[in-house]
Amino acid sequence: MNVVADALSRKPHLNVITTLTASLADNETFEQGYPQDKYFADILQALKYPEQADEKARDCAKHFEWKDKRLYLKNGNRLAIPANRRLRTHILQENYDIGIAGHLGISKTIDVVMRNFY
Repeated sequence: MNVVADALSRKPHLNVITTLTASLADNETFEQGYPQDKYFADILQALKYPEQADEKARDCAKHFEWKDKRLYLKNGNRLAIPANRRLRTHILQENYDIGIAGHLGISKTIDVVMRNFY
C-alpha cells in the first residue's frame, strides 16, 4: 500500500500542485544588466576576455561561469542578478508570496532567495 500517494490523494488542494518554471526575464535584460552593474561588469569581462583582465578580476571571476547568456556563481549554481530594481523586486515577490505555501516571512524568504540567486 502506498501511504504517501493515498495521503496526497485525500488532500484536494494538493491536486493542483504543478512544477513552476519561472521566467525571470529575457536574456537581453541580463546581457544589458551585467555590464552596467558595478560588481558584475568586471567579472563578465574577465570571463569573456581573460587575457585582457587584470589579476584581481580573474581571481574574482574564477568563482563564476557564463552559460546560457547568464552569469552563475559556481558554488550552488546560483544565478547572478544584476542591479536591476524590477528584476530584484520580481524575485522577492515570487519567493515571498508562494501560492501553495502562503507567505513565508522574512527569514524564510531570504533563505530561499539566497539559495537560488546571488
